[in-house]
Amino acid sequence: MLTLVKSDYVKLVPILALAFYMAFIPHQNYPYPVHIDEWVHLAFSKALLRAHDTTFIDPFLGQVTITLSSNLERGFQLFWGVFHQISGLSWLTIIRFFPGIVFMMTVLSTYVLARRQGFGWEAALFTCLIPTTVGIMGPAFFIPVAMGLLFVPLVHPGEYIPGHGGSRRYRYAPRGAQWLHRPPPCWLLSVNRCLYV
Repeated sequence: MLTLVKSDYVKLVPILALAFYMAFIPHQNYPYPVHIDEWVHLAFSKALLRAHDTTFIDPFLGQVTITLSSNLERGFQLFWGVFHQISGLSWLTIIRFFPGIVFMMTVLSTYVLARRQGFGWEAALFTCLIPTTVGIMGPAFFIPVAMGLLFVPLVHPGEYIPGHGGSRRYRYAPRGAQWLHRPPPCWLLSVNRCLYV
């Protein structure tokens, strides 16, 4: 029993609660989407589900067709659209609570991968402090970048998992897949990867 109290798992519970609360703050007293990008993704997800296709009429303009090449975040919209249909949860519930749940998973994945190096709960705590602003977005908004934060520790396995840092071939393997997502965040990841060469 004493080892459980001294373990990192006890420290992790309030850190996960803090992560949820930090991402829930903008939605705490306002049940609707807060940022314009949340409204856009909500409308595009609904339009994608109505069309039963990845090509659909722009829900804002009505005269423009949104295709695969013009909708760079279609995977995010399709994922949450299918989740909405399977779960039966309302869109307002998803937009209000799931940024916090996704951010808790981000903090947990950071903890799991950094724990092997001996600084798991510290990494989780500092991950909770990622800011959310209107300019740089952040984990509190229902946007693809917030969900993409979940995969950042997985893109950098050499920095977290002992024994994988020395293999150059393994270190650059995730880079090919990251360019399929969206170019601007990939520039940042590529610059970050160059620091570890």
